[in-house]
Order: sequence, then structure tokens, then C-alpha cells
Amino acid sequence: MPERKVFFGILVFWLALCVWQAASTPLLTDEMYYATWARRPALYYFDHPPLIAWIVHVGQALFPGVWGLRLPALLFHVLTLQCVARLLLDRLSFFWFFALGAATLLFHAHSLLAVPDSPYLLGCAAFLFFLKQFFETESQSAALGMALSAAWTVTSKYHGWLFLALCLTPHLRFFWKRLRALAPALLLWAGLVIPVYVPAALGGFESLRLHLGGRHAAVQVPEFPLEFVGGWLLVSGVWIYPWALWTGIRDQAAGLSPSLRRSLLWVAVGFPLLIGALSFNAAVEANWAAPALLAALLLLASSPHFLRNSHKAIPTLIPLWGAVFLLRLGAGMAAEPLKRWRPLDFTSADQWIPHIRHSAAGLPVVFLNSYHLAASYTWYTGQPAYSLNNFNYRRNQYDLWQWDTLYWNNPVFLVAQYPFQGFQRIETGLGPLYGLPLPNLRVFPQLEVAWQNHRRFYAAGALVPITLVLTNHYEKPVAPSHVDSGLHVLVTFWRLGHRIDSLEQYLPLPPNLFPLPPGAQAAWQPLLRMPRCSGPYGIRFSLRQGALEGGLSRNSYKVWIP
Repeated sequence: MPERKVFFGILVFWLALCVWQAASTPLLTDEMYYATWARRPALYYFDHPPLIAWIVHVGQALFPGVWGLRLPALLFHVLTLQCVARLLLDRLSFFWFFALGAATLLFHAHSLLAVPDSPYLLGCAAFLFFLKQFFETESQSAALGMALSAAWTVTSKYHGWLFLALCLTPHLRFFWKRLRALAPALLLWAGLVIPVYVPAALGGFESLRLHLGGRHAAVQVPEFPLEFVGGWLLVSGVWIYPWALWTGIRDQAAGLSPSLRRSLLWVAVGFPLLIGALSFNAAVEANWAAPALLAALLLLASSPHFLRNSHKAIPTLIPLWGAVFLLRLGAGMAAEPLKRWRPLDFTSADQWIPHIRHSAAGLPVVFLNSYHLAASYTWYTGQPAYSLNNFNYRRNQYDLWQWDTLYWNNPVFLVAQYPFQGFQRIETGLGPLYGLPLPNLRVFPQLEVAWQNHRRFYAAGALVPITLVLTNHYEKPVAPSHVDSGLHVLVTFWRLGHRIDSLEQYLPLPPNLFPLPPGAQAAWQPLLRMPRCSGPYGIRFSLRQGALEGGLSRNSYKVWIP
């Protein structure tokens, strides 16, 4: 480990900065969303594995409020640095790891934000440390440490599986020969991971499929890979990651065993490549590849060539340090005009919540397509809020918890980010929002609409009788509040992943179908006009209600009816 005075000196300075910013920077909307999770501890959450929710739950029990969210992230960052210090062994190497990391946005963001990446990076660093220990000693304690840190990693983020695979792949023969000695560690790891992943598997790994399968109708959109590459270079310090990667490939690392160096190279090279490959059909976030920066910086800080010439890096690092620290200080400043420069995800409560509370006039607030705003409203007001999402918007925990039961048949205040018909404009510090008092919220939470037609060829423009079977999976009868409610059916033709043509039509709901009792089914055969093109194309259909879109997840949809 580096000389204790150097390590603790760096740590005290860094912690002082992190504590100041944790206290002064408004919460990220994601942080408040995870605080909403933490109100209901569970083994399965839609967006991520459950570790962040458990951590926030414990933090809120000990320190209610902002500190209960952010103190664990500060602790994880300190432990991550401790693992790095023990990996590098040399005080000069650790100093340069810290100096290079401080020139990147990733290093700063993950030092205080209550997001899954903070415990995730700790799990990665701890796994590398125990992997190094096992290579050197093959002890049971090192194996158990690997098991614990591996379980921590994959219960933080699904990407943890990719990190573990890249670390272990170059050593499969080594571990295969020691499988019997590793049995207790594997049993421990399985005992921690299986209870978490069984509920996720029963839920169909919906979030994982969402990320891997793409979130957009269009595929192979050029902007996605360009955004990922540009974002990755930005958050990893523009040229620091390419430089670290090149140096790590070219030089033999001092103080790191050849086995550990191979694992670091696999992570540093493979992680951005594999995550980047996903960007061809999904909006991939650059911070997903954070373990690659951790591995690359460890390689660079251990390079004899770099350490001999490290003084040459200072003039080029100074502008990056300055830019990143200005951004960090600006994010924590409450004064104007710096307040305006914050990313919109850092939203102060006084910028918009008082305006919504005033307009709601005591009514419960239901947000349309914004679980982030709903979580923020719940956090700052202490009142439950709900996000009613359409099929173009991603699912979230509110769908799984069916919080709409709180508002069934009750007056609510709908809030949207777009000027839907009948909504009134509300001026806020975030820009305009739009509200509508609704005297009686009627929601179809789980009205399954099954498409029964199996033909793959339809004549262009023809009227085709289709069969829709409606099933009420809800615990109460469902019925429109007026008989002229109908479905907007959007028929879309696809070929080889590309949309060819679409046609939206209004189909009035037959009043004799309702009310539909719990568990009951009703068949419906409307006539649907096909789009102009014809051919053996795949067909997807979506359902809309009135001026607002219903929420479609698989073949279930959720609508509100005034």
C-alpha cells in the first residue's frame, strides 16, 4: 500500500470536496427514483438489480434525507480508493491513478451520487483486489473475497456479468484446475445471487431485454454509436482513456502480475467494444463502460514508461483538472447564474414543485410519462405521486407496483410535459409544464389485448376483420366512464427491422363489452383497414385512447379515461 501519509492526505482533501458537494448539489432525479424503490425493499426491481435500493433503505433508516442517500456513495468511493491503493502498492502509482482519475467526469460523478454505479465500481475494484490475492496465494480467504465481491457486483448492475466474464476469460484453464478448491466460494456466490436473479428471471428480465434489444423503433441509427463514442471519450477525460489503453497494451505493468494484467487488458479493451456494439440498436450510456476506465488507469499508473515520464503529463492535465473542477463547483453552487447551467437532471425543488402544488390545489398528482418527476415530487413533498406511462415510454416500478390503485375513481391532477388537448400551461423554473384537473380517474391497469389474426399477407388498403380478445387482469371491474370511448389502433408494417408503413384508425368500443369483471374475457371483431403496402411483412399494433396514448407493455395496455 502507498505510504500512509500520502494516501490519507489525498483522501482527506478529496473527501472534504465530496462532502461539500454532496451537501450543496441538488439531488439527481435518478437518486430520488431509487429512494422511491427503497420504500419497498424487494428482491426484484425493474430497472436494475436490487442492491442500490437496499443500500438507500439502510441509509434512510440511519440518516433520513439527503445524507442517507449520499453518505453510502462517499463510503463506497473511499473503499474503492482503498482497493486501488492495495492493488498498486506504490505511492507514486497511486498518486498518478488519483491525479488522472480526477481529470475525468466519471471519477467525480461516482464519488457522491446515490446511483448503482457507485457500489458497482466498488465491487469491480474489490474483485480485482481479491483476484490478485488468489493469483498470489490461492487461499480460501481470497476465494471467498472474490465470491462476495462478485455477488456485490452483479447485484449492483447487470453489466457486472460482463465485467466478471472479461476478468476470468483469459484464465479459464487456471480456474478449471482449481474448481474443487473453489467449491465453497462458488456455493457462497450462488447462495447470494440466485435469490436475487430468480425473481428477475420470473419477470422475464424485462429491463435487461429492454437495454439489449433496443429502446427505439428504428434500428442501426448512426447517432447512437457516435453518441456513445463521443460520450465515452468525454466522461473518461477525452484523451486519458486512449492514452491509458495504448500504454497498457504497449508496456509491461510494474507491480502487477502478468495474470492480473491480462484481466485488466480484457476489461479495458473488451468492455467499451461490447457496450459500444449495443449502441447500434439502443441509446447506450457512456458511464456503463466505467470499469474499462478503472482498468485502463490501473494499467497506466503501473507503467514504468509512464512513471519515468509522468512529469510531462502535468501541463496537459492542468486544463482538464480546471475544467472538471469548475463543472463540479458550478454544480454545487446555489447562486445565479450558475444555477441555470446545471444539467436538467439536477433539479432544485423550488424550480417547479411549488408551481405544481399550487395548481393541483390539494389533489393527488399523477404524471404522464415521467417517473423521474413523480419520484422528485414524492421526495420533496412526502406525498405519493404516480407516473402513468404510454407504450412509447419505458416501464418502471410504478407499473409493477400498480400504484394507480391509490387514485382509482378519485379526482387527481394530471401533469404532462407536452401541451395535450385541454391541459393548461404552468410556468416553472424548468420551463412550461401542463396540468389538467380530472374529476374521476379511470385506469385500465392490466387490460390485455390479444391479436388473434395469424395471416401474414394482407391486401393493400383492404378492410380486414380482426379479432381482439380483451382480458381484465385487474382486481376490479373495468369500464369506460362514457360509451363513446374507443381505441386508436396503430397498425405498423415492418420488414427486416425497418418500418415500412403505418395507418392509425379509431375503433369505437362496443358498450356491451363492459363492465368487464376481474379475470373475464371479451372477444371483439372490428374491421381494420390495412396500410397501402402489402406483402409478407411483420405486423405490430399499438393502442391509443382519446387524445392521450395508452401504455403498452408486451400486449397489455394502460389508459386513463376522463
